[in-house]
Amino acid sequence: MRPGRGYSALRKGRTTGGGYTYLVTTRAAIARVLTIPREVPDIICQNLLWIRDQGSMALHAFVLMPDHLHLIVTPCSGRTLAQIMHTVKGFSAQRVNSRLGTTGAMWQVGYHEQGIRGREALHAAIQYVEQNPLEANLVDRAEQWSYSSASENYRDSMDSW
Repeated sequence: MRPGRGYSALRKGRTTGGGYTYLVTTRAAIARVLTIPREVPDIICQNLLWIRDQGSMALHAFVLMPDHLHLIVTPCSGRTLAQIMHTVKGFSAQRVNSRLGTTGAMWQVGYHEQGIRGREALHAAIQYVEQNPLEANLVDRAEQWSYSSASENYRDSMDSW
């Protein structure tokens, strides 16, 4: 899928480089991210930590839902948000396809980002991201969702702001 004709015009003049923090949403190409073997969502979550550990981004929060991914990130080391999202989506698709013996896109083209300004906005964004599984009635408490920074698996791995 290609973004619409106006997509490039919308992105003109937008700053998505280091020093800014973003709430980013990207959609799965097929709503099957969590309907495939359990290790696949684990691969995607571990991939986020690996990219963070390479120094490309600070990872403040995330949630992997059945059909989309929310991240709160700050680009680092001169990387742009576009470069980070290319890495996140490309590397996770490569690893998942390799594991499943498949090929093809795992994520839709593009993503939506919203700049976060200030601690209050950051805390509200983290709350929104981590409460997503609860709001979708997938769990009774946000901490029960294994594929989230709210879970005990990842809670202590997130970067402060």
